[in-house]
Amino acid sequence: MNRPQPPRKIGATQGWHWFVSALDLVRRQPATFLCMGLFVACVDSLLPYIGPLAVLIMGPAFLAGMCVAANTIARQQPPAFAQVFALLAQPGRRGEALKLCIPLVLGKFAAAMILGVALTNQLARKGIDVATLQGQRDKLMTLLISEAMVPWFVVALVVVVFTWTFTALAIPRVAFSREPAFTAMGESFRLVWRHIPAWFVAGLALCVCVVAVGMVLLLTRFMLLVQVGFFTTLYTVLGPMLYIAWRDLGGHPPSGDPDQPPPPSGVLEA
Repeated sequence: MNRPQPPRKIGATQGWHWFVSALDLVRRQPATFLCMGLFVACVDSLLPYIGPLAVLIMGPAFLAGMCVAANTIARQQPPAFAQVFALLAQPGRRGEALKLCIPLVLGKFAAAMILGVALTNQLARKGIDVATLQGQRDKLMTLLISEAMVPWFVVALVVVVFTWTFTALAIPRVAFSREPAFTAMGESFRLVWRHIPAWFVAGLALCVCVVAVGMVLLLTRFMLLVQVGFFTTLYTVLGPMLYIAWRDLGGHPPSGDPDQPPPPSGVLEA
């Protein structure tokens, strides 16, 4: 039996192709993808405390649903908003989809611990008692954005980005196969680091796009609109981009109905 060949090694410029191709998918069905992105953004921004936690846990599952919608467009069929819930609506796949959040939860927890310890050290050096900051949000924010905290924010960001290397390609992989989430995450980690220059370019392009939208919306001076627009743009483009990258690196979505569970035998060899 012939074993599948590993995907070809690609260059950094391929990351730009992923980004542009994702924009093209969005352009072909803007209403559907924007509604999906807006839904996730509203959950994240409009529900204090509960919303960000819900998106942290279910965000990868929502992105998997957006990958299903992207595959529908690739098959020359119209997508539907309800596809954002494609994996959550199937009991047999819901658990694996939710497991995709585990690296992200651990990463954000580690990042919070890093920033917490760094801030505590800064307070100790300045001789400031934490109790004195109760109710003084402006003073706390000044300490958080101080020059001494910048290196620690960079470290925390690196930790969060690192955890995404486990989840990025696992999202479309779980969306289109019955493979266990942890197996998919291991394969995602291997493929992302094998092609890290392309991922760097794709991530940079996505960041520039999201920041540009945020800067335009900032002219309205309505911060809630800026926040919703920021996250809407992020999720609208990120879902299709993960799908494009996964296919480019050897992923093979099923040819049948993407909303139905895949056949028991693996359909994906990346």
